[in-house]
Amino acid sequence: ADPAARAALAAFAERRFLHQTRQAAPGGPSAVDDLPEALGGALNGDAAWRIHYHVPVQRDLPPPLRSTRPELVAALTTLLGGPTALTDHVEVETYTWPVLPGAPDGGGLVDGIAGELAWTRSALTALGLTEESTP
Repeated sequence: ADPAARAALAAFAERRFLHQTRQAAPGGPSAVDDLPEALGGALNGDAAWRIHYHVPVQRDLPPPLRSTRPELVAALTTLLGGPTALTDHVEVETYTWPVLPGAPDGGGLVDGIAGELAWTRSALTALGLTEESTP
């Protein structure tokens, strides 16, 4: 319902990928398949929206929007921060860079992906993981 949030979200409404949008409601969440539908009135805005949108992990969103970066750090901590890792695989998805508001050109794209990988490396080493050399 916040006009500032709607204005910030409008910059993310693009047609290449679906951005499923959910809103808590009595009896279960209300849902639409894409952000433009939600912004067009299909969701009333009575509760916060959760939107499936791949945002680079190191990128801050324009206020009042927020990413799920704290949840990502908590998940990495659970999976990799204990005495024994619960997984041996971590993936960084980078395919949405071209559709982000203010999308970088070719050189910026390389820097952006490198930034995502650097953030991920830093998050993992903060959990105590170390690099392993292979011959």
